[in-house]
Amino acid sequence: MLLFACILAVVISFAFTFPIRKYIAPKLGFMDHPKDGRRMHTEAKPLIGGLSVYVAFSVSSLVFGYGETALPFILGGGLIVLCGMADDRFSIKPIYKLICQALAGVLLCFFDVTVEHLCVFNTVIDLGILKYPMTVLWVVAVTNAFNLIDGLDGLCTGLSIISSGGVGLLALANGHSEVFVCAMILMCAALGFLVHNVYPARIFLGDTGAMFFGFVLAAMSMEVTYVSDTKIPSIVVITLIGLPVFDTTYAIIRRICRKKHIMEGDKEHIHHVLCRSHSQPVTVALMYLAAVVCVGISLIMTGGTSGEAIGYVLAAAAVAYGIYRFGVLGKCAAGDGESDCDAAAADAEAETEERADEGKAGQAKSDAVNDAKADVEN
Repeated sequence: MLLFACILAVVISFAFTFPIRKYIAPKLGFMDHPKDGRRMHTEAKPLIGGLSVYVAFSVSSLVFGYGETALPFILGGGLIVLCGMADDRFSIKPIYKLICQALAGVLLCFFDVTVEHLCVFNTVIDLGILKYPMTVLWVVAVTNAFNLIDGLDGLCTGLSIISSGGVGLLALANGHSEVFVCAMILMCAALGFLVHNVYPARIFLGDTGAMFFGFVLAAMSMEVTYVSDTKIPSIVVITLIGLPVFDTTYAIIRRICRKKHIMEGDKEHIHHVLCRSHSQPVTVALMYLAAVVCVGISLIMTGGTSGEAIGYVLAAAAVAYGIYRFGVLGKCAAGDGESDCDAAAADAEAETEERADEGKAGQAKSDAVNDAKADVEN
């Protein structure tokens, strides 16, 4: 059953993306125009690609009988998708997105998908009534982490595939077979969309897809890690999605230090810094590799007290390197020169302008010839 559910998810996601990018998005105005310097593309691209992932995940889960486990993911994800579509079309204020994300977190609480406890070195700290605000906080944090890292072709989709695989392995190792199935269906739905989203992307996830991935991964991780019958270290799930978490944390600290609003966009995310010395595909590949390392560290942490200790050391080393590479070099490199990604965009824009100038020159020459002929005839 799992195999057929995964195949269906891939097929639906891949097939439904075609009408979205060719007809639905352009006709309804869901287009991303390169209107500011943070955009890495030079022409309008369709958005709401995440809608196909949501439909594929929902249909596959319900058709093959996994609806009971997937229902909170589907309902909460539906709210997130509607919010993302509104933002992709009308660019709603950040506060409205935060409210929708918080409501989706509250919805999970009604299904008893919550952060019930924290665990450190086999010491369990029961949160009691605090599990509800902790659940909402976790959902909002992870949802925004995946949304913020969606800056290059195929980046967020690929990271979601890797994270889904990690959550699935964690679920399987700890006896949560139905969560494992849902994670695999999500991974396959993302794979079907990735074909359209790799560089050069023909359609973007938009907030619709990036926030949906973040929400579902936040919910699934709670089902595996924070339930009452398990003693998986709480740090495991944070490490599992360590790359988006680090990028978001660094972004918040960076903007506070520079006395900017934490919701104000910039070009200092990890992928922007890497793009100063690498092309888009290479940057994305490096971030995929970093995400796989994070998943590996998180799985090591599940190997008892010694595994958790080793995991802490590895995670600390990774964070230290990240702070050095992106906290110091990234800040110093800001404005040192344009990235390979920026250079490619600038070249494409220059070529477009050159063609336009050539067209104008040709038209002017044609008009001059016509005027001369008219004078001769007169």
